[in-house]
Amino acid sequence: MWTSPYVLSCFVALTEKKLPFEVQTVKLHEAAQHSATYVHTSFTARVPALVDGDFSLSESSAIVEYLEDKWPAPGHAAVLPPELHQRARARQLMAWLRSDLGPIREERSSEYVFYPIESLPPFGPLSTAAHKAVTKLVTFAERVVPAEGGPLFGAWCRPMSPFRHGCLHSPSASGGAPPCSRSSTRFGPPIVQQSLSA
Repeated sequence: MWTSPYVLSCFVALTEKKLPFEVQTVKLHEAAQHSATYVHTSFTARVPALVDGDFSLSESSAIVEYLEDKWPAPGHAAVLPPELHQRARARQLMAWLRSDLGPIREERSSEYVFYPIESLPPFGPLSTAAHKAVTKLVTFAERVVPAEGGPLFGAWCRPMSPFRHGCLHSPSASGGAPPCSRSSTRFGPPIVQQSLSA
């Protein structure tokens, strides 16, 4: 498995919607995301990418939105809130978390979320920029996380929804996928290859 929260958000959306898919690994350590074939698929040379017939798409939040639009509730599980304002806020959160807070991501790899801290190299104190990003994150969280706790967007949230309790839950934690192995992260996140009919 991989440790990218962006890849996992797509994995969770596909799994929650019970859509058949296969995973293809992109070897980031070999710069495979820059190959002509992959760039043709992803457009952005970034992972993850989704292939649905002759259509391909990259950027995880766009993939989640595409899946929600193409396979909506009630035929498939909802992964975004149905109410207009909540759905807009969910989209805002997805975009903001992916585009801001860079110092935190640089100084605290997502490996520290998925693996025991004692199995990873120790990290130093946060920089001034990372402290500012943490303050920004906490301030935002205090505004959107319900005071009583629980899902950000109410009862519609499913246990594996990318927004349950305000964070992405790894499918492996609930038995939906095999547990991560440290060595597998060296190969990077996957292309999610789909062959689905409308």
